[in-house]
Amino acid sequence: MENASKALIIAGAILLAILIIGLGMMVFSGVQKNMNTKQIDEMAVQTYNNQYKAYFGNDKSGSEVRALLDIISAHNNTEKDASLKMYITTTGFSTNYTFKNTNAAITGVRGLIQAGKTYTVKESAATAAGKTAYDPNTGYLRHIVITQN
Repeated sequence: MENASKALIIAGAILLAILIIGLGMMVFSGVQKNMNTKQIDEMAVQTYNNQYKAYFGNDKSGSEVRALLDIISAHNNTEKDASLKMYITTTGFSTNYTFKNTNAAITGVRGLIQAGKTYTVKESAATAAGKTAYDPNTGYLRHIVITQN
């Protein structure tokens, strides 16, 4: 009888140890999965933003700016969520556009871009209306300024 009770205590201790180890593994895998998802999200945002940032800088040619406008137009055509569409603002042109994302506006800007001239392309600065270059919730770039030099 004494051996049987010791055997039950040992079996209970083993089951308790297995339960604790299993619970620890479950918590560890959940934390690890959560960390990997955050890293993937940050990489997606960086990849998205870099496709536009490749065109940033001073003395950009007309063809480079037109290529950027084509990318913006394609993005805006496929994006259903209006808050994720890319906006453009122009300065130094005969006609300027302020915070526009329609195809008509992008086509209008494209028509103003001339071969032989240079342009400065950059992210916008924060405005008094609270509009920033990056979406505050997602981190995606959403506003680009094109200036004729």
